[in-house]
Amino acid sequence: FQTEPVFASDLTPTLEAFLVGVLVPAIHFGEKRIYLRGPVCPELLENLNTAMALFHAWNGERYRPIPIECSRPWQRQTAGQPKRAGIFLSGGVDSLSILRSNHLRLPPGHPDRFQDAVLIHGHDIGGIVQKQEEEAVFKRARAALQELTEECGLTLIPVRTNVRHLFDDHKFWMRFFFGAALAAVGHALANRLGRLSIASGNITDLSPWGSHPVLDPCYSSGNLLIRHSGLFKKRIERLGLLAHWPAALS
Repeated sequence: FQTEPVFASDLTPTLEAFLVGVLVPAIHFGEKRIYLRGPVCPELLENLNTAMALFHAWNGERYRPIPIECSRPWQRQTAGQPKRAGIFLSGGVDSLSILRSNHLRLPPGHPDRFQDAVLIHGHDIGGIVQKQEEEAVFKRARAALQELTEECGLTLIPVRTNVRHLFDDHKFWMRFFFGAALAAVGHALANRLGRLSIASGNITDLSPWGSHPVLDPCYSSGNLLIRHSGLFKKRIERLGLLAHWPAALS
């Protein structure tokens, strides 16, 4: 995980970020256990046991739960500054509509009103790496979103990660991995963020998928709440939220 100097103090190499990032590939490749040299939030460990049970129920014996072991127990950390609410923002209809809905519903000062938007380089649209357009696509997205987030009073946080390349198979990424990979980035920013939203897909299809309303909250810890947001809104309703918002249309 990498960000820019202005956000350096917000990015932390936590074991929680590591664990959430490696868990699904570890299960896929049949690892016998994950051993961590240090403490991990017990709430996250409990939630990941639920996530593994879901994968097992959805996919059978191939995705059998594995033990997660820590070398020492977790201890309470010194409380810091109040944490902020954020959203993973790609510039697509789903994340933009969740942002719009949040800011229309919640007044400034509300703890759940989005203050930060996380833009990720490394969770990229299929094919652009092969075409060597990865950097150009990211720069274009960032330029467009910078203008939008400034209008909304949001801070845009760019993060680069290679976590996808633990196993860069498109089917695996979409069906199993991308929700966990998003959450891993969130845990790397948990010094700053206390709540982080993943925009939902289509409510008419709740079949097993890499990001799912039951699965995504299982990547939460005592320090970071992961939310699967906007499930109840149909696609046409999401488009309606954006239809008269020039910054989103551009």
